[in-house]
Amino acid sequence: MPENFLTPACDECGSPVPNHNRGCSRWTCPQCARFKEKLRNWEEGWNITYEDIRRVQESKPPNEETLRMALVAVSVVAGANTPHTAEHVRLPKDHPYWTVAHDDVCAAVDREMALRADLAAALAQLADEKQKVANLEEYMLKGVAFRDELQAQLAEKEGQVAELQRRGSE
Repeated sequence: MPENFLTPACDECGSPVPNHNRGCSRWTCPQCARFKEKLRNWEEGWNITYEDIRRVQESKPPNEETLRMALVAVSVVAGANTPHTAEHVRLPKDHPYWTVAHDDVCAAVDREMALRADLAAALAQLADEKQKVANLEEYMLKGVAFRDELQAQLAEKEGQVAELQRRGSE
């Protein structure tokens, strides 16, 4: 089959591009074209300021998108259960995505972090007590060894005394 009858390949991923306009200088498959469009929209989104978002939201009543983003905010707060992440993701009450559920989840996360801190303190105290017990056991074992050593020395001295008494009675 001649080369000019082969299906052209996508410049991005190399997959065949069906129904391609052969006059076009850029060959892109539908998946790559959709991805590039999404990427372009995402990059343009970075030029939007917080004030722009606020202005648009104040001009419209809450819609499905606002409610969806409020749920996303609650979900993000639920996953932010360390002090560092919690301070960065919490929304102020005047934020358009703030809800009472957001505050409830924040309170639950605060309780979780407090319980985790209490647990860490209790585990540290337990480790400290275990170390004290180990030190006491070591001290007691040394005491037993010292007692055994003293008893051996006492038995030796008693043997020497008995030997001297025997010699003295002879």
